[in-house]
Amino acid sequence: MGSVTYMEIIRYAMFTKLHLIRYMYTQMSMIQQDGGAFYRPLFFDFPNDDGAYENQEYNVMLGPSLKLGIQSNSFATTTDFYYPAGRYCSVFCKKEIDCCVTYDISQQVNLPSRAFDFYLDMLAGHIVPMQNATAINNIE
Repeated sequence: MGSVTYMEIIRYAMFTKLHLIRYMYTQMSMIQQDGGAFYRPLFFDFPNDDGAYENQEYNVMLGPSLKLGIQSNSFATTTDFYYPAGRYCSVFCKKEIDCCVTYDISQQVNLPSRAFDFYLDMLAGHIVPMQNATAINNIE
C-alpha cells in the first residue's frame, strides 16, 4: 500500500460527508425536535451489552442506523472493533461479494486498518438516505 497525501484524506472525508448528508440532516432535524445525540457511544444504543462499554474511542453510532468503527491509533495495523449481535452491511463496500455479515452473539472483530481508517456499517432493518456525491460534482 502506498502513502496517502493529506489532500487525498481530506477529499475522501468530504465526499463521505456529502454521500451521507441527507441522512445526517434528517437525523439532526429529528434530534432538534425530540432531543438526543447524533454521534454517540455504542452503549447508548446497546445499554445491556457489556462489551459496548469497552474501546469507546473505536466504536460509535451515527444516529440509530450506522455503526462506525474508527482507527484512531496511527501505529496500529489492525483494530478490534466491537459488534453487538445483529446483521450489519458495509455502507462503502468495495468487495464484489456479499458485504453483509450476521453476528449471532456480540463479539470483537479484528479488522485490518490504517491510521484514521474507518468501517461504516448499517444495521439491518434501517434505511439510510444517501446520494452519489461524486456524480453530483462530476468528479471521479
